[in-house]
Amino acid sequence: MFSHKITLYQDGINADRIAIDYRQTREIVDNHFRKKIYLAPGGGIAIILKPAD
Repeated sequence: MFSHKITLYQDGINADRIAIDYRQTREIVDNHFRKKIYLAPGGGIAIILKPAD
């Protein structure tokens, strides 16, 4: 089983009113990883994926 480190940048709770509002999380994930992601209207997401050490 392979695992990866992800850094996830997603819209914060006030992103629809304050454009610079975002949340950053870091997790170690495997091929069974699933997550629901909140996107503000017109929002977006960025994910950095790296192999785990």
